[in-house]
Amino acid sequence: GGEAGGGVSLHRGIKNGEIGLFYRGSYRRYDRDTYANGTDQSLLFSVNKLLSRRWSFQLIQSDSFDKNGGNIFAVVPSTSIFPAVQPYNQQNFLNSTSATLTYQKSKRLSFFFGGDFHSAIYRPTALTGYNSMGGSAGSSYRLSRRTTITGTYTYTHYMYSTDSTSSDIHSGTVTLSYGI
Repeated sequence: GGEAGGGVSLHRGIKNGEIGLFYRGSYRRYDRDTYANGTDQSLLFSVNKLLSRRWSFQLIQSDSFDKNGGNIFAVVPSTSIFPAVQPYNQQNFLNSTSATLTYQKSKRLSFFFGGDFHSAIYRPTALTGYNSMGGSAGSSYRLSRRTTITGTYTYTHYMYSTDSTSSDIHSGTVTLSYGI
């Protein structure tokens, strides 16, 4: 068997910003009947815009479709005590939307606020899909030319497709980065 794929990336400068469009696709063919042939398709759109001297905005929209992907390992509900693992599901649709607003207070200090929406739909429907919404806020401080410390708080709410179950995740991160 084998796999072939490719992609294209388009960028366009706009006043005080940039728009980007990215596409990637591939096709897999197997020599054995044990595995099904498959495709992967991804499309991403992004906008980065400087709104004023201190404010900037970023929007990212990403969608993907996989047929017989083999790259998703999902747990299928079963009646036994151990769940069944389904490594080659038939189809999955993934969507992600993210928007971030950044305020540059000084050359060293910035604050950012954002929101996200994600969804996953799997076929067959025995696999649990989800929708999630979340928000984040944080701050970055440049310690030196190459070193930055960033702190972020994130809240995400998940709603699952197979029943009325939901979950909430609160997380915080601190990152120290050094540019080489």
